[in-house]
Amino acid sequence: MTWSERRTARRREDLSYAEWRGGYHPYDLVKEASIAFGVILALVVVLTILFSSPDVKPTTVQSWARTDPVDFATTAVSELDGTSGTATYGPPYNHASDGQHMAFIRLQKWFGVSQPINTAEDFVIAPLRSIRSDPELQSEISSYQAASTKQQNAWTNAYTNALGKASVGTGDSVSAHPGNYGPVAPMMSSLVSFAQSGGLDGALLTGKQFYETDYTKPLMLIADGGAARESRPSRAPAGRAVGDDERDGQLSGPGLALAVHVLVSDQAILDFSQRGHPGHDSDGRPQPALRPRPLPPRNQPHPAVDSDLQADLAPVLPLRLGLSSAGPGNP
Repeated sequence: MTWSERRTARRREDLSYAEWRGGYHPYDLVKEASIAFGVILALVVVLTILFSSPDVKPTTVQSWARTDPVDFATTAVSELDGTSGTATYGPPYNHASDGQHMAFIRLQKWFGVSQPINTAEDFVIAPLRSIRSDPELQSEISSYQAASTKQQNAWTNAYTNALGKASVGTGDSVSAHPGNYGPVAPMMSSLVSFAQSGGLDGALLTGKQFYETDYTKPLMLIADGGAARESRPSRAPAGRAVGDDERDGQLSGPGLALAVHVLVSDQAILDFSQRGHPGHDSDGRPQPALRPRPLPPRNQPHPAVDSDLQADLAPVLPLRLGLSSAGPGNP
């Protein structure tokens, strides 16, 4: 067959497929897609129920003040006298310190204060000033602000020491021993009640935006106290807790052992730089254990000296043979 004939035959064959002459079968694409979507949705729901993270209620200033009013009052006093973690943090909240640095690199100081927080004013004074229906409280606040710094520190230090032995009184109030606390005691009592009612959460979120999404102030206040640590649930499996996971729960010893086994398989313990998943890129199987050869036995002692040797030749023999000077009659 010539080249022209082959070309004609190929063209005739291509034309035979231009129009389908076979049978047709119905296929509902929408039905198949709906079934696939339903199966995937059901699988997602089941897996979410079985393996989802625990739905832990968030910690708020209100819940903190209700569950541990003494700790809340202690933290509030530290915010008032400027000794809390936020008050002494430095940029980006205040100029109390230079912040963290590495050698001459001081990024925290260079970027400066971008979210100014005055703990005494923002966490204590301003929220209490918003309670305008209590003129006696407003008078106490004015007395505190009019006092000298030395007098303010004396009041806050005395009340802080009293809170170390305080207890929870009636109505979740703070019951401390009587002392010279000045206006600090009634201010803290009002602040605890204000926080337990939920008013402090709203006061710390008051801003100029229509939708308030900046939770910096309430989070910093909670972080200064013990609520963030004590409210963490214990949902780990049985075993000795050795750390925290991303869900704010404890990671058990067996869980850590399983994770380490995935990274470091077999019974060998690799160096830190060698850890990796077996069979992934250059992370192969661990090297087999060393099997040292048995140590050779000690050198055999030199055979006994011929007894026929002359005694005057013994001193010239090498000492490594275990021989020494021998005279007549010595063995």
